[in-house]
Amino acid sequence: MRFFTALSLAFLLSGCGLIDRLQNNVILVAMLVQSPAPPAGGPVSGSPVVLTQLYLAQKSGDLTSPPSEQSLTPITGATVALLDDGVQVATLAGAPGAPGYYESTSVTYHAGHTYRFTATVGSDQYWAEVANVPAAPALTVPLSSNHLATYGSYSGTPQFSNPYPITRTGTDIAFYGVWTVSGTTFDPGATANCSNLPRTANDLLALIFVDDAPYRVATFNVAKATCFPPPSTYPGNYVVGLSAVKRNTAASSNLAIYSAALAGTSDAVLVSVTAP
Repeated sequence: MRFFTALSLAFLLSGCGLIDRLQNNVILVAMLVQSPAPPAGGPVSGSPVVLTQLYLAQKSGDLTSPPSEQSLTPITGATVALLDDGVQVATLAGAPGAPGYYESTSVTYHAGHTYRFTATVGSDQYWAEVANVPAAPALTVPLSSNHLATYGSYSGTPQFSNPYPITRTGTDIAFYGVWTVSGTTFDPGATANCSNLPRTANDLLALIFVDDAPYRVATFNVAKATCFPPPSTYPGNYVVGLSAVKRNTAASSNLAIYSAALAGTSDAVLVSVTAP
């Protein structure tokens, strides 16, 4: 759905409450995501990481227009926390070299729980929460079974095609990534060969406030050469991961309308290629 359609309907249905929020200039954008992990018992091991991030800023200029990086002034020195079903489970520290960003990797993700992100600045507290966070999506690729897909040849297996389809269940916002695995351990913090994860603040703002349809498709068709570069040695292993996230279900009334929170978890498939 395009955000502006929803915003127009909100003006008609919400009355003064929304008008009041349009006067607020503090924006909070938060995300809680559990990273993918390769299937247990396979040739590659690895544990998921739960990353919690929050961005807090003041918006200048027209408060009714979508924010841009140029219109935002980061808010530093806030006290930022994450609550799981009402119990504080983490304090987010300021990210070095990234004013306004706060993060933590110390929590455990529980599907079905409610997560609330809070940011306190002086006597003001801002919050957004996601209720009933989703379970992992079911991810499949060609010839996959029990989260493992084995191709006998990099260039000669028809199902190892270009474009290469990554398919999932559901219609939640989803982010995919493909990683080459060197050795037998997968590092979820490594740089992906390819990903549709927003890479700049403008990309993230566009996803949340302009158009999220490209992130809700059932199948992502990716470039084989980019996502699966030929292995230097065989067998070559790749982790294909996909995270499905849900938008916030409530937020404090003192936040600007262009505030949002996302929370979700991941599924993964191990792709193994045995020969050139």
